[in-house]
Amino acid sequence: MERLPRSLLIVDDEDMIRDTLAAYFEALGCTVYGVSSGEQALEILAEACPEAAIVDIRLPGMSGQEMLLAAHALRPGMRCLIYTGSLEYHLSWELLALGMTSEQVFVKPVQDMHVLATALSALTAGRLEHHKGHP
Repeated sequence: MERLPRSLLIVDDEDMIRDTLAAYFEALGCTVYGVSSGEQALEILAEACPEAAIVDIRLPGMSGQEMLLAAHALRPGMRCLIYTGSLEYHLSWELLALGMTSEQVFVKPVQDMHVLATALSALTAGRLEHHKGHP
């Protein structure tokens, strides 16, 4: 695995998922900002510059997609993965226009968190490997 991002934003309204992801990536040496809403994520992004984010699409209030679009305006260099519970989720044309691909979409739950770590490393390096678990 290549280098993981030094800092990571995790946006998920499910405490257990957010806390599990945070603990895993902190153990790998990442500084993690964990929040439960898109609004909180944008507050973090106004002050901090995480290199990457893992974002749930279904969030209370602002959706994950709305948050990703706003985050891109604030931090265009931040790399993002989508982590969704929706088997039917497909990237919108707006996210495709930002350069996101289906290889950045993961369906919950990922059985092996190493898959997410590998995808984040590939994003940080500017490339993505094909992986199982995306729609």
